Amino acid sequence: MEIKILMAALSFMSCSVIADVKTLAHDVNENSEVTVQNIGDTACILNYKNSDYLTSEGMPVFYTFQVELNEGELQKGMKSWLPHGIKPGQPTTLSFHDKNIGKIYEYTDNISLYGELFYKTNLFTRFLAVDKILMRQRGVTINMPVYRKAEISDKTKNVFKNCVNNLDKALMTFCKSSGDASKLCKAKKANAKKAPVNEVIKDDPEFIAAAKIKALEEARALEIAKTLAAAKALEAVKAVEANKAFEAAVALEVAKALREARRSAAQAAVEKAAEAKNRKKITIFTDKVEAPYHLNKFGQNNPAIAKKIKGGMRGKVMRVTYPADGGVAYYASNSGIDYSEYVYIEFDLKLISDHRDDSKLNIKMDCFASCSSGPYVIEKPRLGEWKHYKVRLEDLINNSGSNLDITNVNVPFAIFPDWGNQRGVAFMIDSIAMTNY
Repeated sequence: MEIKILMAALSFMSCSVIADVKTLAHDVNENSEVTVQNIGDTACILNYKNSDYLTSEGMPVFYTFQVELNEGELQKGMKSWLPHGIKPGQPTTLSFHDKNIGKIYEYTDNISLYGELFYKTNLFTRFLAVDKILMRQRGVTINMPVYRKAEISDKTKNVFKNCVNNLDKALMTFCKSSGDASKLCKAKKANAKKAPVNEVIKDDPEFIAAAKIKALEEARALEIAKTLAAAKALEAVKAVEANKAFEAAVALEVAKALREARRSAAQAAVEKAAEAKNRKKITIFTDKVEAPYHLNKFGQNNPAIAKKIKGGMRGKVMRVTYPADGGVAYYASNSGIDYSEYVYIEFDLKLISDHRDDSKLNIKMDCFASCSSGPYVIEKPRLGEWKHYKVRLEDLINNSGSNLDITNVNVPFAIFPDWGNQRGVAFMIDSIAMTNY
């Protein structure tokens, strides 16, 4: 891909001198901000910012889409702030994963300082259509925000679409204005059909693997159906040929088996109900912090930042960020609680950002001053994916350096990256509970 500075920005600056910049739409929610603007009848701009993706400066990643009417064509482009770990001036690959057709489109070149990625019509269209976008530079791979999955209202998308349609109408008027204009438009249109520089198209291995699995499952289902059909046909022949005495004996055995099955099912239901009655659970956080617990933060000079946000189908989740190197977020009660009847502490975790070389995450329990399990290292989840944890309380009690009194706990759950190595870490947490099953 030819990655270069968007020269349209310069033409926009000149246009802004003679044409008004008008804001057509502005959407803001907890995770994203979208603005649609136009510059007279010559350009449309859509800015999309997402706080789930952070730059190296801790600012949210944002895309700027620019569509400009210029010399007989619509020029479409996009630029983005570089996320942490991606450096300017180095070979960088941008890959678009189209799951609908199982293809990956890759474009490679040196990326510029401010993250200008491309200025070609077909790449702009590809960005709007795909479900997954990755940016790779040496050993660093970054998940980029996806426009079609963004929290942008249909109304705002239509405003941007209508703005571009108006530019297209202006272009058609220009192309019909004279013979020279018509020739220029045809030349621009033919040039737009050319393949982009450095384009590599390959099959998506995940799509191929899924297709193979689906084909195998369908083949197996067909074989099973054939086997069942043959078995039923054989049973029908035997039923016709068998005498009434044999059929009566079979019916008797079937009735006996059904009675036994009903008795077994009833016994299993009783045992299951007894087991459920003995189950115990204390919820600390699911959608909200449950009494008697409350959320606290500890640290000096800008400690951990924790706030409740929308988590999609999960409802409300807690988002925790660490802008400095000495902080911890934790749930506490005002008095000590006896958790000796419980076996596990359970929670769900989604890692959003972690650029540390030593990327450990820790949890702990405290029982007032000088009484703690100490930092207990948990396995780091894959970036951008929810992971469920189920930690035995016995492991916290036996943790190295622990003097935890499980009968007098005032902080049942605290979570933090390694002390002194926390800057830039961000994650979401949900479904925190004590259980004995």
